[in-house]
Amino acid sequence: MLFQLFLAWKLYGYTNTETCDGIWQVWALSILLGAIAGGNIVTTSMVCIRKFKTTPSYTNIVTLTRKYSSRHKINQAPPTFENSTSSSSSQRAPPPPTDKLHIH
Repeated sequence: MLFQLFLAWKLYGYTNTETCDGIWQVWALSILLGAIAGGNIVTTSMVCIRKFKTTPSYTNIVTLTRKYSSRHKINQAPPTFENSTSSSSSQRAPPPPTDKLHIH
């Protein structure tokens, strides 16, 4: 793509030389190649951006970033699991397991 732009620029530069003086084909070809190169760059960029946004790794990164984006929670003290006097069982953490795990 960049090589196409380079070729179009070089051809456009040749239109001002003595060897191409008065030849319209070189000028037209340089404009045509420049337009094609510009279209190829735009199309390839759009495809790469769309592909990058639809890959699972990108969506996972965005999801995790949105999930853990609250910075104010980082500075808060971690929750304590001390035995409290309240009778609410939803606020207490379950005791740690004392048995060994058995995989069947």
